[in-house]
Amino acid sequence: MIALCTVKKGPQNNLSRQLPMKSILSVTFLLLQLQATTFVLAQSECTDNTQAPDICAQAKGIADEIAMQLPLKMSEDMSWESVKAIENTIEGLLRLNHDRILLERLLADSGSDLEQAREEMRRAAQMVCNESSPTRSFINSGGAMRYDYEFVDGEQFLVVEISECP
Repeated sequence: MIALCTVKKGPQNNLSRQLPMKSILSVTFLLLQLQATTFVLAQSECTDNTQAPDICAQAKGIADEIAMQLPLKMSEDMSWESVKAIENTIEGLLRLNHDRILLERLLADSGSDLEQAREEMRRAAQMVCNESSPTRSFINSGGAMRYDYEFVDGEQFLVVEISECP
């Protein structure tokens, strides 16, 4: 015999339906398995590397170190506003000191455009892979750097993620 569970759809309507308890238990079991799998995947992302026993702890340490220096004026046109570690990734928010319209105008005056500016910023972000950069070994040990660039009004300009160094 299968036990039944009654589910009511709120006081405003008396609609109810019978669901087999076995189905509810199956769904609950699947959700628990998914949650456990997600936890194991997050753990393995942090600890599966023999060169760096806990890359997530390293990410947090690096992010905490950077955070002490923020906000940081990178140039007349950009500042690094915040940083956080999300598992094995260090994520930085960099803000341009212009909105899209003004930046497009400034770039056009210099014979450039937004796509060329994005490409230049992608190349500049690769500096984390320079031989002398302390982040190179972090990235090669399974870490990643993510830079979110936004205009002064909060509109997204560019996202660059670096998860391997050549």
